[in-house]
Amino acid sequence: MTFFFLVLILWIVLLIYRIPIFISLGLVSFIGLIFSGMPINSIAQKIINPLYSYSLLAVPLFIVSAEIMNRGGITEKIVNFSRESVGFITGGFAQVNIFANLIITGISGSALAEAAGIAKTLIPAMIKNGFNKAFSGSLTATASILGPLIPPSIPLVILSSIASISLGKLLLAAFLPGFFLALVLSVYVYFYSKQKKIKKLGLRPKKVLLSLKDGILAIVAPIIVIIGIVTGKFNATEAAVFLFLYCILVSKFVYKKLTLEDFKIAFLETSIMTSKILIIVAISGVFSYFVTLLGVVKNIINYIQYYSLGGSSFLIIVSIFVIFLGCFLDGLAIMFLLAPILIPIANTMGIDLVHFGIIFTVAILIGNITPPFGPAVFIVSDVAKIQVELIFSKILPFFILLLFVQTNLIFFPNVSLFLPKLFLP
Repeated sequence: MTFFFLVLILWIVLLIYRIPIFISLGLVSFIGLIFSGMPINSIAQKIINPLYSYSLLAVPLFIVSAEIMNRGGITEKIVNFSRESVGFITGGFAQVNIFANLIITGISGSALAEAAGIAKTLIPAMIKNGFNKAFSGSLTATASILGPLIPPSIPLVILSSIASISLGKLLLAAFLPGFFLALVLSVYVYFYSKQKKIKKLGLRPKKVLLSLKDGILAIVAPIIVIIGIVTGKFNATEAAVFLFLYCILVSKFVYKKLTLEDFKIAFLETSIMTSKILIIVAISGVFSYFVTLLGVVKNIINYIQYYSLGGSSFLIIVSIFVIFLGCFLDGLAIMFLLAPILIPIANTMGIDLVHFGIIFTVAILIGNITPPFGPAVFIVSDVAKIQVELIFSKILPFFILLLFVQTNLIFFPNVSLFLPKLFLP
């Protein structure tokens, strides 16, 4: 275990010095295998094996679907619908921010991709509505976490691949936690706005119907994906194919804003992002091999049994540790570092792996807003031209709300497991 921790520290140091994840992870895994006297003749096979995953096909399809939808004028239509649907609730544009994130990130499945779009569109409106810059930025960064909790979810697709957990069950399990988080944020915004006497927007029934008509095809996209999965019409990868074709048809022939140049840019961006993800997936196979040969999982299980830790205690410790790492490391790095170690331990302890996957993913997502390196905060800061320090100064209440949600998910597993048990028993 001592040797493993030395290798782990080396990797963290490399990451701190901004060495790319796939290089640093591959390097420490290779060094670890050599210095521990373990066979290295099968490294090439261990790199290739993780890529033989049917569910990984969903990653580029979800990414390109989001790119096509975003370039087809979807964000504006969804924001308009959100403004008319929930803007009349106390909190005005802050409520619109949460609701729009719930829908838009549900289409893209990415937190960071949509933090930028929402920041550009809604933060100026929130400031004009009476909110200060710090609150507007911190809410937008926090609400972006809703993305990977509403299908499709790129982090859950990756976790399913590296941990061999049912992707359909993971997507269903994330649905209620996502809405629970949205509700918690909405309630907080309501009371904050009451205290600050923020004006709410007027209710315009005719505008609601018109905005719904304009945005209905975008709004139902994630719903179609979920219905298709739970009814068995297609699996998660087939759902990604369907969503891809659906996005092309809607953006090109209904909204008529998609040009050939948009297609080129969308596929280029998708190729770059997918390549970054898949090369990390491949290298993670070597790291998993190294961890297995060292017997790290077995040693940790022995420690857990020695101290008689229960399932809830284990999940709390995992959450704290993952959130702490999120202060310094990228979410993907944390996922590839810990998933090969923690998944077998959770399985041995009798913890439902779908439930564990949600707890693990939410803890990683909380890292998107934790100082000093919260990526969602930096993206919002850059787009909205708000000082990073100013946003972090108001992030604490939202961090506490996220901890409240995470605690409830740990002690009430049915929040995550109700839908998978109901539709995919």
